[in-house]
Amino acid sequence: DTVTCSNVLNVIKEENIRFDVISNIYKLLKTGGTAYFTVYEGDRSNNARPTKAGYQLNRKTVDYLNEIKSVFNDVEVKGKLIKAIK
Repeated sequence: DTVTCSNVLNVIKEENIRFDVISNIYKLLKTGGTAYFTVYEGDRSNNARPTKAGYQLNRKTVDYLNEIKSVFNDVEVKGKLIKAIK
């Protein structure tokens, strides 16, 4: 089992809602299943702001690592991909 979460976390302003998304992904996976997270880094400035299409956090991929680690124990970053195993 795998779940792919692509360009979702970077458009959610509220940390608690990002946590809910990550937690739901964890619940969907069977034991040993893998979740893959990618984000659009925007300008990588870490200056979150509204856009004409919604919202953008402008955070680097690695900046989401601790949020994902708060749910998953086995997490690694591979370039612009975060791999998390249940």
